[in-house]
Amino acid sequence: MRKILTMLVALAAVLAAATTVRNEQPAGVPDGARQFFTLKHRPVDKWTVELYRNGLRQFNGADFLVDVPGSRIGFLPCCIPQTGDLLLADYDY
Repeated sequence: MRKILTMLVALAAVLAAATTVRNEQPAGVPDGARQFFTLKHRPVDKWTVELYRNGLRQFNGADFLVDVPGSRIGFLPCCIPQTGDLLLADYDY
């Protein structure tokens, strides 16, 4: 229990010092084939990434995955963005 509390306190400190990015368009052009897109910064944690496709929230683990410690977003095969789709990301780094 003590270890979990210590980890939560450490995570809270990291998040408090983090910078928040809003409405960043990840690098890469949606074309119906591209599965991976890149954020400008490495997120603090994969769970801080909120991704929107044409204004609709996508779900981490169901629609896309975040490669941490990298900064890549990978869409699952069912959810690869199509030509003309607009991707926007909010996250902490």
